[in-house]
Amino acid sequence: MERPECSDDPGCHFESAQQAVPFDGRPVADFLDRLAQDLAPGLEFSVVVVDDDAVRRANRQFRKTDRKTDVLAFPDGEHGNLGDIMIAAGRAAEQAVEQRHSVETEVQILALHGLLHLKGYDHDSDGGEMLAVEGRLRQAYGLPLGLIERATATRREDVRSDLTAVASAASGTGECDSGFRDIGSRPKAEAAPCSGDCDIRSPSHVS
Repeated sequence: MERPECSDDPGCHFESAQQAVPFDGRPVADFLDRLAQDLAPGLEFSVVVVDDDAVRRANRQFRKTDRKTDVLAFPDGEHGNLGDIMIAAGRAAEQAVEQRHSVETEVQILALHGLLHLKGYDHDSDGGEMLAVEGRLRQAYGLPLGLIERATATRREDVRSDLTAVASAASGTGECDSGFRDIGSRPKAEAAPCSGDCDIRSPSHVS
C-alpha cells in the first residue's frame, strides 16, 4: 500500500511499514491530522504500523517484556516532539475482527490510546482520568469502545463469572474447582488488566 503522511502542518507523520495486513491508510492519516490539530497543536509525533514481531522486539528491548502487544508509545517531549507510536498490524487486525469493525478503525483507536500516553496519561495510576478522556474523545470522533473501556467491560465479565462460580460452589451445583479464582486476593495488576495488551508506559524513545 502507499504510505500516506499527515499534513506538514501540524507535525503528524504516519506510515505503514509492513505488508502482511492490507488496509487503507488515507482515513487513518486524515484521523491523525484531526488528532494533531485537536490534541497536539504545534507539536510533532509519529505513528508507524509494523509487523507484530517488530513490536515484540521493541517491547523486549525497551520494556524488558518478551511478548506481543498491540501498541507501544515512546514519549520524547523535547524540541516539540511528543514521541513515537508503534502499532502491531496483526494484532490490530485480530482485534478488529473481535470488535467487528475495520482494521482502519482499530488502528485509529490504538493511535488515540497511544497519543494520550504520549501526552502523559497513564491508566494504571490516574484513577480513571485517562478512561474518561479516552471515552469522551472516541465518542467525539465517532469511534467504537476504546482500549480501556474494553478492559473495564472484560473485567466486569470476569467478576460476574467469579460470582457465578462462588454461587455454584455455595449451592453445591457445578464443579467448584473448575477455574474458580479468589477475586479478593487477586494481585492488583491482574485485577485491572489492559484490554488487548496496551502496555505503553515506557519512557524510552525509539532509536
